[in-house]
Amino acid sequence: MRRLLVLATTIVLAVLSLASVAGAEPPVREFVPASDFTVSGSCAFDVAVHVVGNKEYGITFSNGATLVTGSLKVTLTNLSDPTKTTTLNIPGPGLNTVSGDGTFTIDARGPWLFFYPGVLLYTAGYNTFIVSPTGEVTLHQRGGTTRDLCSVLA
Repeated sequence: MRRLLVLATTIVLAVLSLASVAGAEPPVREFVPASDFTVSGSCAFDVAVHVVGNKEYGITFSNGATLVTGSLKVTLTNLSDPTKTTTLNIPGPGLNTVSGDGTFTIDARGPWLFFYPGVLLYTAGYNTFIVSPTGEVTLHQRGGTTRDLCSVLA
């Protein structure tokens, strides 16, 4: 009898947990627009970022996390010496989340372009990019490769 009670309780708990998942809002898929911009403060020179092709989409889940996937290609140009350019394929993907304290995190897989003060990088592999509520930026490379684009464009 006790085994039957434990089994029944387990089944009820499993059904209740599935009901909350079934009641969750379905993910929303939207095109992620991208436009040209300039990166200042990452290199000793400003860098123009020109969007060559964009077919990226964001899938936003009911918990607020957004998975960005698709194709994104950009050309970077040293604005002090426009003969120095490089074209990158940076499709990701990456999962963007914001924690309760406001920390923004990208769980990045595949090719990415990361820039913040003093840094302009092309990475391929698994990285975690974190911006704290105070604006402190950290990048943890978990695997793959990194290329310093300031030196490429210098």
